[in-house]
Amino acid sequence: MSVSCSSSWTGKQVSRRTILFLSIPAWRTSSVNDLHTLERFSPFGTPVAAPGGLLWEVETAIFRCRMPASEAMQTAVSLEDAVQDPQALAFFEMLIPKPPFQLLEATVAFFRGVIFQAGHSSEALVQLTYDAPKWGMRIPEQKVNATRVDAGSVTAEHRVGVEIHSHGTLPAYFSPTDDADEIDGFLYCVIGDVTAWSPSICLRVGHAGCFLDLSVDQVFELPHGLQLQEWPRRDNE
Repeated sequence: MSVSCSSSWTGKQVSRRTILFLSIPAWRTSSVNDLHTLERFSPFGTPVAAPGGLLWEVETAIFRCRMPASEAMQTAVSLEDAVQDPQALAFFEMLIPKPPFQLLEATVAFFRGVIFQAGHSSEALVQLTYDAPKWGMRIPEQKVNATRVDAGSVTAEHRVGVEIHSHGTLPAYFSPTDDADEIDGFLYCVIGDVTAWSPSICLRVGHAGCFLDLSVDQVFELPHGLQLQEWPRRDNE
């Protein structure tokens, strides 16, 4: 089962094992003035020594954050080699306008369409891109089944800010597979219970094996008064 990439849906079904064939306009070629911005879509991190332990600081074109360092990083990085900040705390802030809630609704609609045409629960992947001043939606070419999404690599030119994958009819949580995959400095979102009236959702930022859980309203611009149910973010929680 495969999905070809697009930001506009044609909904053309080719066969039982082909979900959708979609088209996407070519991305704008980067100019010299764009190079600094593109570099910021390929983030690097800085270790920060804080009273509570080692933090990992990351700044991209989309967000800035400090998150707890992974166990592997704490072992590999000496506190003496880190930036010293006795006031440092974990935090997250968006550096640009948040993506509109309508993109989240469109993503859920796409995930439901994947399940409908597959005839069974299936995962899928959507990427939200930012090309100032607008957010967009990208559906990369991917191979999917009930428990896995395999898509091509992402480059800075794609301007991806948020990666969203579904758990089909299962609840939303971050699995060990997600921990291994979600290391590139994006905002990561899982949507579960896709066919339910109110799907479950969880979010985090991830880079180099470090993670920081986030609430929905920290990432998305929600309509006034909207309340979204949040599920446990990991197995058995």
